[in-house]
Amino acid sequence: MDNVPYKQMFKRIAGIDLRNRREDRMIDWDQCPAVESEPGRVGGAWVFTGTRLPVSALFGNLAAGANIEEFLDWFPVAKRWQVETVLEHVVENLDAKVKHENPV
Repeated sequence: MDNVPYKQMFKRIAGIDLRNRREDRMIDWDQCPAVESEPGRVGGAWVFTGTRLPVSALFGNLAAGANIEEFLDWFPVAKRWQVETVLEHVVENLDAKVKHENPV
């Protein structure tokens, strides 16, 4: 995680309003099984399934230099499979967005 481009990506994602506002989303969270959003819970922010922990907490901590192990220690309600699924989902969505915006 010492790679600067990753930290910049995490900072960008951490700064995104992860509430359920379709027009502002660069990541389609609806298809990620590790997260959920309900209007009456945590202001409608995307949270790890079964918790009140916002997904943005993951990206904020990664952007600040934490690693996955530290995040899991600090936030034990998040499960490793959820964190890994969220990160894989972000990569897939960003790859698809880049391919869509820059067709070969």
